[in-house]
Amino acid sequence: MEVSGAAITVPTNFIMHDHDLEQFVRCPCCFHRKQSQSHEHQGNWQRQVQQSIDYVIQDYYKLSLEARSEEAIRKSLDRNWVDIADSMGSVMQAADVKRQIASSLSSYLLEDESETIPIILLEQLSVAINKMNMNLSMMLQIAQWTESSYVIKKIFIEDEPNVIRAYMNMCLVFAYQAFGKLPERIEVYSLLSGAGYGLLPDQDDVEKAQDFLRLAHGMMTEEPKDKQAKIYH
Repeated sequence: MEVSGAAITVPTNFIMHDHDLEQFVRCPCCFHRKQSQSHEHQGNWQRQVQQSIDYVIQDYYKLSLEARSEEAIRKSLDRNWVDIADSMGSVMQAADVKRQIASSLSSYLLEDESETIPIILLEQLSVAINKMNMNLSMMLQIAQWTESSYVIKKIFIEDEPNVIRAYMNMCLVFAYQAFGKLPERIEVYSLLSGAGYGLLPDQDDVEKAQDFLRLAHGMMTEEPKDKQAKIYH
């Protein structure tokens, strides 16, 4: 399989970004406000933590199997951590979040004893879904080959089932088109709750996921009912 096949784009198509879909599912008003006013949410501590975690993941998979340890993960997190006390409004709460992140991230990464180097590690890729007149653009955190297929893994900060479900739908359609076969599974892990979610997809799931994206596309591109809405995150 050629990973380069995931870089096909058709500029005239609607482009759905994973972060936009997640924001829309989380808060439609936030999404539409951003689209119409280019409003940047500077105080978003979740985004800051996600960036720190991405750096830790990258550092971790660069290590040899022998060097991968809880201490190495914690040192990397300390190097890459961004102070979120101002964004959260509480020094104690920020420290508690960091402790939870460090513990959960260490547990999750160290559970992976596979010697397989990820084929994709924190790469922004796009693929054209021509029959849907749509491009999908995603940041794939971790993708690994298995004996028969591949596994895609995603780490979220918070446990938001609707957002996770939306991600899995988009990821399934993306992966099937990009790699030409179904993933063996899609794994999602929430650091603050410690909850894990998995999808073992079949062909019916692809069709259902495509229907979900069509519906999401329609709602994301329609005119918001309340243009003056002021409630947003």
